[in-house]
Amino acid sequence: MALVTVTTDFTGKIAGSLTVNRNTAKGTGFSSVIMTAPTPYEAWNSEYSQVQYDNLKVLGTGYHQMYNTATSVAYSLYSFDIIAAIEKQYGQNLWLGKTLLAEKIAIAKEITSNIVCSASGKAPSALKTLYLSGFDGVAYDTPVSASTSAVITLKKTVTSNYIDSSGYVHFLFYNQVAANQFMEIHFASLDMTVNEETKPDIPTNVMVSAEVGRI
Repeated sequence: MALVTVTTDFTGKIAGSLTVNRNTAKGTGFSSVIMTAPTPYEAWNSEYSQVQYDNLKVLGTGYHQMYNTATSVAYSLYSFDIIAAIEKQYGQNLWLGKTLLAEKIAIAKEITSNIVCSASGKAPSALKTLYLSGFDGVAYDTPVSASTSAVITLKKTVTSNYIDSSGYVHFLFYNQVAANQFMEIHFASLDMTVNEETKPDIPTNVMVSAEVGRI
C-alpha cells in the first residue's frame, strides 16, 4: 500500500488573501473577554497579521504573543484547506473530472487519513499547560496537552471525517486563563497521509510522479 505524507503550512501566506495559500489563522485578540472559543464559523476578532503569519511559517524564526487575563483566554484557530493541499500535490487529475467541491471532498475523505496538526508555543509562566484540539463539525474535541516552561510542539491527530463542507479542517490552540500573562505562538503546520491505492481508477502516472510537497 503506497502511503504518502502531504504537508501544508503557512509558507507564502499573504494576510487577507486566499490566492497563494488558502490556509488561515485567526485570533480572539488582546482585549476580548472570551472564555469559550468561537466555532470556525462564528466571528473571530482578527485574522493574523502578515508579521504573525511570517513568524508562524518556520519554527525558530520568531514568535508573537497572545494576551490572557483573569477573565479571558487568547485562542488561535488554524484552518487548513485539504483540497488545496491535495491539488498542490497531485493536480486536478486526482478528481477524475469532478468539479464540484462536494465531490472533491468526498474523494479527499476516501484517500486521506492521519491528519495531524503540529502547533508550537510557550505557555505563560503562571500556567504552563498548552492545549490543541480539533473541530469535529459540531464542537472542539478533547484536546491534547502538555505542561512545560519551554517552547513545545503539540500534535493533534484527527480523521478525514473532520474535513468540513468547505474542504477545511480546523484546530484550536490555547492555554488556561491566566492573570495578565502572555502566551507565545511559534509555529503551525499540518501533515496528512494519502493512500495512493485507495482509488484504483486514478491514473498511475499521476500518483507515481507525485513527490511530498508543501503548500
